[in-house]
Amino acid sequence: MPVKGKGSEFERQICKRLSKWWTDEERDDVFWRSQTSGARATTRGKSGLKTFGQYGDIQACDPCGQTLLDVFTIEVKRGYSSACICDMLDKPDSAAQKELDKFIEQVQEDTRKAGSLYWMVIWQRNRRQPVVVTSFRICRNLPQLKKVPHLRGKLRMNSGKCQTLFSCTLEDFLSLVTRNDVECMTIRS
Repeated sequence: MPVKGKGSEFERQICKRLSKWWTDEERDDVFWRSQTSGARATTRGKSGLKTFGQYGDIQACDPCGQTLLDVFTIEVKRGYSSACICDMLDKPDSAAQKELDKFIEQVQEDTRKAGSLYWMVIWQRNRRQPVVVTSFRICRNLPQLKKVPHLRGKLRMNSGKCQTLFSCTLEDFLSLVTRNDVECMTIRS
């Protein structure tokens, strides 16, 4: 389980890291935590209301960053050290839903509501590097990702849906994917 406060601090770190990546190290304030980590959008959604820019854990504080969120709805998770991608691969069909399943189902729902093209979970277990987990479909638009060590697997979610996931370290992702790559994805779709 996560330690209280660890997730919020990690979200702030990721927002700064993404801001620097997006602006070629010039700024650290383009992205920030969405209001109450997306809870505002969830609460308003129960009444049938949309909430622009508040889906997932990250919002654009500067319009220059909105393109990233048009492409990816991002969920940020810290802790859950006993959770593992293998939980999805080798768990019996009758097993309870595992943490990664919950993360992915949550961000997929937020992605649908936000109208983003893809979803992304940035997850860091204790004493490990942050990793990106997303749909393998992303490699159609970003084939350079296949050059880094990554995991690819067809996994069955608790919903019964099968999907192919892609996972690599966050730093590998950020070293190969550029802002221009992401911006081009909105043109292609």
